[in-house]
Amino acid sequence: MHPSAKTGLAGTALVLALALTGCGAAATTNAAPAATSHTAGTNPQDVAPGRYPNPITNTSTRPGLSVTNAIVENNVQPGTQTPVNDHLELQARNDTAKPMSGLQIFYTLTDTATGAKESYSRDLTGLTIAPHTTSTIHFDNGTRPGHYGINTNGMYYKSTDKIDFTIELSAPGYKPVNLTVSKAAGGAEKKD
Repeated sequence: MHPSAKTGLAGTALVLALALTGCGAAATTNAAPAATSHTAGTNPQDVAPGRYPNPITNTSTRPGLSVTNAIVENNVQPGTQTPVNDHLELQARNDTAKPMSGLQIFYTLTDTATGAKESYSRDLTGLTIAPHTTSTIHFDNGTRPGHYGINTNGMYYKSTDKIDFTIELSAPGYKPVNLTVSKAAGGAEKKD
């Protein structure tokens, strides 16, 4: 087992525990985002590292949205378990009887050695989670449905320090999910 796999498994267990218990840090909210559509590579936040405000204003307490798994390293291709490049990947679950759309994500990366921070937000345009199902969301600059852009100029790909991700995922009318997951020191790994 690769040494970072143990860290990844521990991080996954922590995220799962946070998601199941509904624990997480409260996020500061700001003004609502502009109605824009971004695809991989067209979001201006993908050009340079930044500190963007959290556009999520959802204050609902109604349950229905959860994250059953979150990983930021040692990613594999579903079904084949073939290694793929490290990226932010979430498994979001809709536990309601209605489709969920209009999802937004806000996340902050913190370099644990330097204290440097970057924050990003994204409207998850085109994503609808069917009732009682789980959808996998990839931030890998892929072009298929469920794949969104990520800043390849930011610390996730440039720093070799441990990086903590603080994530808020929101769907209109449902309680947002807050979670934390970490990437071990060593930098982004490429598929074997």
